[in-house]
Amino acid sequence: METKPRVLLIERIFPSYRRFVYDKLAEQCQFLFLHGDKDSEVKLTTADYSHIIKGFNYGKNPTHLLLNSFAPLFRFKPQVLIHESSIGILSLLPMYVCAKLMGIKFILYGHGYNRFNGFDPQRSWIDKYRVFLMKITDATIVYTQTDKKRMSQFVHPDKVFVAQNTLDTCPAAAIRAQFDTKGKARVKQELGFTRPFNLIYIGRIVEEKRPENLLDIFEILDKKMPNQIGIHFVGGGEIESLQQRVAKNGWQEAVTFHGWVHDAQKSGALLYASDLMIMPGNVGLAVNHAFMFDCPVVTFLQTDMSPPEIEYIVDGETGFKIPNFSIEHMAETIKKYLQNIDLQLSMQKIMRHKMDFELTPENMLKGFTDAIGYVLSNPKNQTKAVIASLRPR
Repeated sequence: METKPRVLLIERIFPSYRRFVYDKLAEQCQFLFLHGDKDSEVKLTTADYSHIIKGFNYGKNPTHLLLNSFAPLFRFKPQVLIHESSIGILSLLPMYVCAKLMGIKFILYGHGYNRFNGFDPQRSWIDKYRVFLMKITDATIVYTQTDKKRMSQFVHPDKVFVAQNTLDTCPAAAIRAQFDTKGKARVKQELGFTRPFNLIYIGRIVEEKRPENLLDIFEILDKKMPNQIGIHFVGGGEIESLQQRVAKNGWQEAVTFHGWVHDAQKSGALLYASDLMIMPGNVGLAVNHAFMFDCPVVTFLQTDMSPPEIEYIVDGETGFKIPNFSIEHMAETIKKYLQNIDLQLSMQKIMRHKMDFELTPENMLKGFTDAIGYVLSNPKNQTKAVIASLRPR
């Protein structure tokens, strides 16, 4: 007889960078993950606990779709249903109605709002709808403590849980330990780094991420610190204009385009050998990746609606957030950091503590298990043993 899963999770896609936490969730409870398979800019994956479901897109936005998740819901009858909170998924509200009729606890999971447009339930009917969903569902899981604080203005804070967005830190920690044995100087030598200081950019090279600012910064710093700064672009995309500028100014010796680097050992080495990651535009999980290899992140101070990882960058501790989009201010901040060994050592200790004790897979998993335990603790027929069985061990 087929075993019914305790927890059913529904999302638009299954990104490979999330598999580590869902693997752990599958160890903690009877777990089934339903997801679509539409084209995505991120690497996708599957697992033995996951099933692809069909979906229908009704617009150009990839989140505007209807997922055929009703049949699996009726078939498996889980105790808890966790659903991606994107309101562009038209099947979200009908799934909630079905879950309530079946006595299934319902948890929303995601940003909770559109980070590009902001969050203003007083004026936006879309945000009013988001608040309505959070109020009628049993719990909400968000990415950051800032998100929880924002949502708690409209729903009871006990219903809001945080699963801090992170990466699987265990493999990276093992790689970093190898580099610690070698030392930074040897890692730089093996990579062919010839300059004393190195600044790195990792990610898609597209206009909204402002990669050209890294060349602006280099132009300023090269005048103040001649022949000392190396620039490294890791990623693909709109690189032609950057390459043309490098060639025009004769910067080929200082600026390297590495292309996409998918090997974890190589990407880790590039970060470990670099002094700072420069991300002028929107940041992402590259922040976590950089911290794992002692590389602080420098970005511009943007609105509090920026991607969740902006919360992890703390001025003077794990990086710098430069106000007013000032290239000159960013260049001067970088220069002062490169000339301050004590600050470098202090920030390295803080980053290691953050990745080893705060932005861990266990803490991300805890956001899920705490939410599941909370919604299951309300019915009279549930016991504390059920809740305890869902917590990380």
